[in-house]
Amino acid sequence: MAGGNPQVVLKRQRDGVPVPEDFSVTEGPMPTPGPDQILVRNIYLSLDLFIRKAMRGDHYGYDILKPGDVIHGNNVARVIRSNHPDYKPGDVIVVES
Repeated sequence: MAGGNPQVVLKRQRDGVPVPEDFSVTEGPMPTPGPDQILVRNIYLSLDLFIRKAMRGDHYGYDILKPGDVIHGNNVARVIRSNHPDYKPGDVIVVES
């Protein structure tokens, strides 16, 4: 997936403890940052406990995750491209999604 946009996707919903087979890695289109935006490459994705609740649909503040949805979470990421004055390529940041 070099040069692409790898994404962790929910394959199936469960009530129990998630297992690796509940997820897949796919490749999406590479976005282009607009004005005052940045493009980052994730270094670390934190799959916190609330994701399990979002998979079941009982987490306040998040919609239920459905099969095919990209898993979201907090990330440590490196800036790849920047159109924002506060960030430059190579910066390491925390991204909340």
